[in-house]
Amino acid sequence: MIPNEISEASIVRLYKNARYSLVVVSDSIAYFAGLVAEDLTQDARGQTQQILDKANDLMAQVSVSKQDLVSANIWLKDIQNDFGALNEVWESWIDPENPPVRAAVQGALMTPAHLIEIQLTFRFCSESQPLERYVKNSRYSLVVKAADTTHFAGLIADDLEQDIKGQTNQILQKAEELMTQHGLSKQSIVSAMVWLKDIESDFPALNEVWELWVDPENPPVRATVESSLVSQSHLVEIQFTFLTLADDKSIERFGKNARYSLVVKGGEIIRFAGIVADDLSEDVCGQTQQILSKIEAMMNEHQIEKINVLSASVWLKDMVADFGPFNTAWEGWIDPENPPVRASVQGKLMTPAHLVEIQLTFKA
Repeated sequence: MIPNEISEASIVRLYKNARYSLVVVSDSIAYFAGLVAEDLTQDARGQTQQILDKANDLMAQVSVSKQDLVSANIWLKDIQNDFGALNEVWESWIDPENPPVRAAVQGALMTPAHLIEIQLTFRFCSESQPLERYVKNSRYSLVVKAADTTHFAGLIADDLEQDIKGQTNQILQKAEELMTQHGLSKQSIVSAMVWLKDIESDFPALNEVWELWVDPENPPVRATVESSLVSQSHLVEIQFTFLTLADDKSIERFGKNARYSLVVKGGEIIRFAGIVADDLSEDVCGQTQQILSKIEAMMNEHQIEKINVLSASVWLKDMVADFGPFNTAWEGWIDPENPPVRASVQGKLMTPAHLVEIQLTFKA
């Protein structure tokens, strides 16, 4: 149950600093920032345990439980070596009857000593409207339904001998089968997250398959970055979010092209696609400022205030070199009294000249 002081407020932010909030609660959803360990001398197992202990403390403060956990996104510095250790701790922590959807990919974190980052999202549920979970295993659910929103876990191919087109087609076929089982359609997709093992080689082929599959009148917001996946043979992973509204309400999409929408409005959330700079001759600070100017113009067009920002995802081409300059630009832009939750990881972007990509969600 939501504490009174939270349920009566529009947006509640806990543990704010100059860059982000650790927790943001809005409209029965609790968003946690990407959590990392404090004692970085520990190995992946120890850092994972620290993160989950920290999550337990935050959960107690906002009165959510593991039964309310909807989704988890996990980044590992070295997925090949540390995936097993992560899962050992994770499986002992989650509620086996109520696992969330999950995606776990590789990404360098804020320092070389950080091995794991985990971001969690919860939904305050009730006996009359519980979370529904489907195709559960010891680590995650393939599908979680939470009120009007349905979440898919990160989907990967089964036949790993196929190339990027073949693996993408397999994933999209899996998505369609799940959509059919749960009464969903392409028109109800509001967001897609795509990870590619080799974005430089495989981005055009991915898009060729994607553009033939997506509903051209109803594309979701999308972000696409490079990340190593659970094995070297996996070339692509895609995660979807769907929205099913009452008949008298609709999903609105703006800035549509053949691949995605720049803005999707639906329910209580406004979603922006991953935004990149146009002038790629600038350094990361300049590109970040360009992106934030574009975002602010989009916010003005849709009458969105900074006070309504809920979460931010940031991808940097070079975390070691660019994390500091990025934060300088970011801190100069956000409302210091109302920072979102945030996760920042390393990931190559659509071209080598793109240094940063930012994706935001807002309260409608």
